[in-house]
Amino acid sequence: MTRVIYDHQVFSWQEYGGISRYFYELAGRVAASQEFSASVFAPFYVNRYLRGGDVSVKGIQVPFVARALKAQNTVNRYIESAFFKWGAPDIVHETYYQANSSAPKGCPVVITVHDMIQEKFTALFGRQDETSAKKRAAVERADRVICVSNNTRSDLMQLFAPDPKKIRTIHLGVGKNKRSRLTRPPELRRPFFLYVGLRGGYKNFDNVLLAYASRPSLYGEFDLLAFGSDGFTQLENESIRALGLSFAQVRHVSGADAVLDYLYGHATALVYPSLYEGFGIPPLEAMNCGCPVLCSNVSSIPEIVGAAGLYFDPTDVDAIAQSMERISAQTDLRADLIAKGNERKEQFSWEKCAAQTMDVYRELSRDMAVPASR
Repeated sequence: MTRVIYDHQVFSWQEYGGISRYFYELAGRVAASQEFSASVFAPFYVNRYLRGGDVSVKGIQVPFVARALKAQNTVNRYIESAFFKWGAPDIVHETYYQANSSAPKGCPVVITVHDMIQEKFTALFGRQDETSAKKRAAVERADRVICVSNNTRSDLMQLFAPDPKKIRTIHLGVGKNKRSRLTRPPELRRPFFLYVGLRGGYKNFDNVLLAYASRPSLYGEFDLLAFGSDGFTQLENESIRALGLSFAQVRHVSGADAVLDYLYGHATALVYPSLYEGFGIPPLEAMNCGCPVLCSNVSSIPEIVGAAGLYFDPTDVDAIAQSMERISAQTDLRADLIAKGNERKEQFSWEKCAAQTMDVYRELSRDMAVPASR
């Protein structure tokens, strides 16, 4: 049985999020196969998905303390390197980017590239940010590189020019929709538009806010709910007040996955204005919950949403507002997008993602076996 280990990296600093969700879903399905064993090696981790018990974890959960993350990561790498010397994994799938691998010599390494955001939007990251350099090093030394979309693959090839023979595109997935039945759901005063995820920089929340504030038909009849990330910043609060909006109309909501599923299931539409995505999980989650998708016409987003979205230019505030007005006024359009979303989501599943990833592991296992047979 081929032994696959997922390293500590993303689980050491991400409580919730798309990357740790991907590896959690992947590891559980790989472990359930007859051909592979799979576990996460994270001596000290903060990730909450790992509490579910569906994935074998070598490590203990510790409280999230931002200032302790760097020291925690150093300790994890030290323990990990020592463990790998005698633990003898057959394949190490690294969960983020690091210049030097903890994998033992001769052990094949897989890396997943989720986007090229640091390279595309360099100005958003400080000079001290080493992510791009570590990503390049990780891609160069990896035996296989998985890209989560064809768009990410294209960007990677253009910016880093790696050996194309080791690159594979494997889309992310989405779980079976479970209608969320919360005992205490968020208070929903009026119909609402939903925004999900981080809001700063290329995520482009400001333009959604401007679009919403520009139409009495929107702010007069609908609320705007922003789910996830931290609460509104001081600058965002000032912008909301300056636009003449109240904090009853524009609200921040947070919570577990069940809360988000509930909001998808009750929203007039998801508004997804990102200027760049390597994949873009929220539109897929929305389609999975029967929520219409209004989204940018850039990067990987059309690749994922296909014909199931109402597209706009994310730099055009008026275009965003028009799409919000159309979906709120045209019940036939809303029903059509929901139906197309239900069809489109069937192309993406964690089972398919895991099956294709296991094909990559098999390739590596065959490659490693060739020298021994000579």
